[in-house]
Amino acid sequence: MDIETRLQNVAKVIAEIDDSKVPRNIRRQAKEVTEQWLLNTGKKTDVRVAMTQAKLEEL
Repeated sequence: MDIETRLQNVAKVIAEIDDSKVPRNIRRQAKEVTEQWLLNTGKKTDVRVAMTQAKLEEL
């Protein structure tokens, strides 16, 4: 399994928190992090992973 496939799988798991039981701000920020960092192929993979992790830890 290549790294892009793994990152897609991680994005799918993050998307699963799109549930009304999860606070709206958490859902919104998780979606933004996924779009801006995790799935942003314009940035290097290590930067994408590190920034996604850091931003999710802030939640």
